[in-house]
Amino acid sequence: MSSVAYPAQPTGPGWWRTAWLIVLGWLTAAVVLGGLYLAGTLVGAIGRNSYAVGGPGGHAINDWPFASNGTWSLLADASVFVLALVVTTVAIARRLRSRFATVSEDRLFIVLLFTGGVPYVTSDDSAPLLFLIAVWVVRAWVVKDDFRIQRPFLLATSVVLVATIASYGLLHPVWVQSADASSSMPKSKHPAVLLMLHNTSRASVELERVSAGGFTDARAGWPWEPGDPLPVRISGGHTGTFTLRMRPGTCGDGLVADLRYRVLGRTLHEPLRLTVPGLSSC
Repeated sequence: MSSVAYPAQPTGPGWWRTAWLIVLGWLTAAVVLGGLYLAGTLVGAIGRNSYAVGGPGGHAINDWPFASNGTWSLLADASVFVLALVVTTVAIARRLRSRFATVSEDRLFIVLLFTGGVPYVTSDDSAPLLFLIAVWVVRAWVVKDDFRIQRPFLLATSVVLVATIASYGLLHPVWVQSADASSSMPKSKHPAVLLMLHNTSRASVELERVSAGGFTDARAGWPWEPGDPLPVRISGGHTGTFTLRMRPGTCGDGLVADLRYRVLGRTLHEPLRLTVPGLSSC
């Protein structure tokens, strides 16, 4: 009897080469996403939120960029992150296929989801460890099966995600730039809050009303000025200054301001949660 020797199945590149392929895919995804974000910024549909929920702070551009004010904003935030995750998965899978015989895109999607391997998301001290874990899981699990997500399905999903992001961003362009208690009138019975609202849209926004539990009057202008009554128009890409006269004892944390404004021919409401330094906590 004769025996036939079968060639050993290739094991693929080593650790360093695998890590480099992941980095190359990550960079490719960063370029693609950067172009998408630039286009979104030019039309005023997305940007970098400088006022985080619960207090001032920075949001990464694709890590919850919109204010948390309801189901629509939650869907828009999730759509931004999922779109970035899909683009990164496809880009890295393409790089891995140049060296590995099989690559499972669904498994790679899960790995990136739990290791945070998405461009433009703020990283922390655990990022190097998570990257090493991602490399190990890719070699031990992702390349052990072959699965390619159908491209028509990916295209349709991407269109839905982009439409969700654009619909929310274009119709909710008023962002809180800052909210601070004014000390210019310390003897006033009604403390003043200086609220800076930025219009990220390229179209003008007519702010008709600013209301919330705790303040009795909102006028455009600085605390030491008489101010103009609402409605007030904020041009596209500009910031408006508003003074809120609060009731005595108003809490500075957990304050919800409801904005009523008109943009693109529609009148809409947008609730915004504020934390106002200088006012007492409750």
